[in-house]
Amino acid sequence: MSLYQEVDRLENSIKHLRRSNTELKQHELESEEDTSWVEPTIAENEQLIAKQTRQIELVKLELSGRQAVSNTASPEPNQRLEGSNGEHRENGVSHSEPINGEGKTDVAASSENGFHL
Repeated sequence: MSLYQEVDRLENSIKHLRRSNTELKQHELESEEDTSWVEPTIAENEQLIAKQTRQIELVKLELSGRQAVSNTASPEPNQRLEGSNGEHRENGVSHSEPINGEGKTDVAASSENGFHL
């Protein structure tokens, strides 16, 4: 999955969590049954929204760093470059990452290669 797709996925998730919280609040107001579970659920969703917002910021920071690097380095034709994931790239063009999510981890700092998903 590309970093741009990851940002889209996280933004979509946040949108649905916010919609869910709105619906939960409405349910709490209108329901005559026990709704003691609503507030903890909303709080959990808010924590997840904050975490995903931080992940988006980290991914965007990584993307801007990569863009700055690519703007300063102009590879020679057929020169092999190494991407931040350790894969070789021809002429600075990254090969597609696996779509099935193999090898995918949470956003984490790495002292050698920046941030990885």
